[in-house]
Amino acid sequence: MESKQSRDTVGDALFFRKKFLNLYEINQLVVVTSDYHAARTKEIFEFILPISTNFLIQKIETDRNMETQQNEKKSLQNFRQTFAGLKNANCEDLFQRLYQKHPLYSGEKIWVRFDNLLGYGEIIRVLWTHTARSAYA
Repeated sequence: MESKQSRDTVGDALFFRKKFLNLYEINQLVVVTSDYHAARTKEIFEFILPISTNFLIQKIETDRNMETQQNEKKSLQNFRQTFAGLKNANCEDLFQRLYQKHPLYSGEKIWVRFDNLLGYGEIIRVLWTHTARSAYA
């Protein structure tokens, strides 16, 4: 399941909680992600989803490098800072924090994703700052 509103792993977890957990009784969830991203994904989903949600992380092996690992650590630190004090919070409080403090949802940064732009299966992400985006609006 994928949400077009999601821009990152935090969004994946939050929009999944809002759109699916609140509507359907889900007994087991399997989250598939790359091996270098698995630990961060697990922590984010544990934080965002209700305690009663049973889920597994399925890792896919990749060729990772030191820079990727450092980016993962920095991203996890940013997540912890952004959502500090909201463990076991309700969906509304989590979304409020997401839209107020998270740079990909608060208007600080805008990500646009082009899937299969060249027809080769590449995913290209283009980053605009808020001011650059307004110049093209």
